[in-house]
Amino acid sequence: MIAAVLFGLFPALRTSRSGAGETLRSSNRGNSGGSGKRVWGTLVGVEVALTILLLVGSGLLLRSFWEVLGVDTGFDPTGVLTIDVSLPQSRYPDDPARAAYYQELLLELERIPGVEAVGLVQHLPLGGMTHNGSFEVEGQGNTHEIGVYPGYRVASEGYFAAMGVPLLRGRLFADQDRAGVGDVALINQTLAERLWPGEDPIGKRVRNLANDSWLYPDRWITIVGVVGDARHGGILDVAEPEIYVHYLQRPDRAWSSVVTLRTAGSPASLVGPARARLRALDPEIPAEFATMRARLVDSVADRRFTMLVLGTFAVVALLLAGVGIYGVVSYAVARRSRETGIRLALGAAPGQVRNLLQRSVLVATLAGLVVGIGGAFLVSRLLRGLLSGVTPTDPLTFAGVVAILSAVAWLASYVPARRATRVDPMITMREE
Repeated sequence: MIAAVLFGLFPALRTSRSGAGETLRSSNRGNSGGSGKRVWGTLVGVEVALTILLLVGSGLLLRSFWEVLGVDTGFDPTGVLTIDVSLPQSRYPDDPARAAYYQELLLELERIPGVEAVGLVQHLPLGGMTHNGSFEVEGQGNTHEIGVYPGYRVASEGYFAAMGVPLLRGRLFADQDRAGVGDVALINQTLAERLWPGEDPIGKRVRNLANDSWLYPDRWITIVGVVGDARHGGILDVAEPEIYVHYLQRPDRAWSSVVTLRTAGSPASLVGPARARLRALDPEIPAEFATMRARLVDSVADRRFTMLVLGTFAVVALLLAGVGIYGVVSYAVARRSRETGIRLALGAAPGQVRNLLQRSVLVATLAGLVVGIGGAFLVSRLLRGLLSGVTPTDPLTFAGVVAILSAVAWLASYVPARRATRVDPMITMREE
């Protein structure tokens, strides 16, 4: 409302301050209005400077967003469908019932055409959910004594293939790893380096995991493999120590899990067949479907929202700057139509006249660019906490913004100026 009143009254106030004689003389001579040019030029410069601020901010956030999406998360989300499954306590009250359901479910899902791997995990990477705690290491004591509290995951043998988590050493879970057999576990690279630096962790033993020691106490667990680090907390969080236990040896901790299916095609195409298998197995079990790619994008939703909001304002500001420059040049062309006709009639080249009409507004644009860049160098530092992989003074972003805005300014001034030079000068002077 303030902007509408201010800029609506501005032309009226200017007109009221000019006498009738001055107005007639100005019109009669085709005067361009020196003070008017300065005022409109100042407004264009301010508009350009503010546009620079918004464009730089949105450009930095856009570059940062793509940098974040390119971060190595430790897994491959391409072609992965996830299914959240929760088993009701009343229907599956004990370990054998839960283990039997998940075994049958994984077998059924493996039979779906196009499925390359099927797995199960207690909490997915980037899900914001994790359980961690200490445990006893054979020959070393408890991990809390050295400040290590590894994350706790329950997983199946196919989970790592389904998620693309690489095996670095040893083996993955296998068919022989069942309840009643010696307990086994996998650890990630970070935990291996923290507990056994410079040693081979395969064959080492731990027990009394903080997350299940009251259910499965004093059971030694043998480390059989080391897998790659997957980011579980957030896409930019550092990899934390993790230990994976077999779901058939800890079924009580897997009552709420996520099933992962990998396919070479579109993961969305598996939703229908997977839902049918789930209903056939137990129609009372609730399930929620989502692609891993969608989960990855959701994990950076706050950054995406900020980028879209600032980007929208930046695009609007760019359009307004273009419209403003176009309007100022059109106004100058209308005020100087007789002058333009005389210049053309006396032999001036259309290009020279066009440059003359563009010059004043492009000078104001250049001044706005200089001021805007200086302001952007200062203001962009406020975005430091939202940037990743990009500095607040990223030269590529600044150069791109200057190039875009310069091109828009030149085009917006060129169109009306070119139109003015294509009119017959005699017609222009007769109209005057």
